[in-house]
Amino acid sequence: MDNPNIIRFDKNYDKLHGQKVATVLEVLGIDGTTLDKLSNLIDYCTAYTVKCDNGKKETLYRPLNKYKRYIIIVLLGWDYIPFTTIRSYSDEDYQKYTDMKGKVVRIEVVE
Repeated sequence: MDNPNIIRFDKNYDKLHGQKVATVLEVLGIDGTTLDKLSNLIDYCTAYTVKCDNGKKETLYRPLNKYKRYIIIVLLGWDYIPFTTIRSYSDEDYQKYTDMKGKVVRIEVVE
C-alpha cells in the first residue's frame, strides 16, 4: 500500500527545484480536451534537464499520456516554491489526493 504522505515523481523535474517536502494546496479534476489547450502548463510540468556528453545541459519533456481526465495537484514546497503535477484521473486517486489537501507530504523522485 502507498504511503499516504508521499507523492512520487518518475524524474527529477525542473519544477521541483530539489524540494523534498511540500504542502498540498489544491486538487483539481480536469478533462483531457481542456488540458490539451494548456500547453504552457504541460511544458512546465514535464520539463527536466539532462547533462549531455559535451557537458552542456539540455531540457527534455516527458511525453504526457492521453487520458479523458486528469488530476492537477498544486503544491507549495518548503522552499516556498510552488509547483504542480498532472496525474491520470481515477476516482480513487482523486480522493487520495483530495485527502492530502492542507497536509505536508514528502516528495520522492524514483528514476
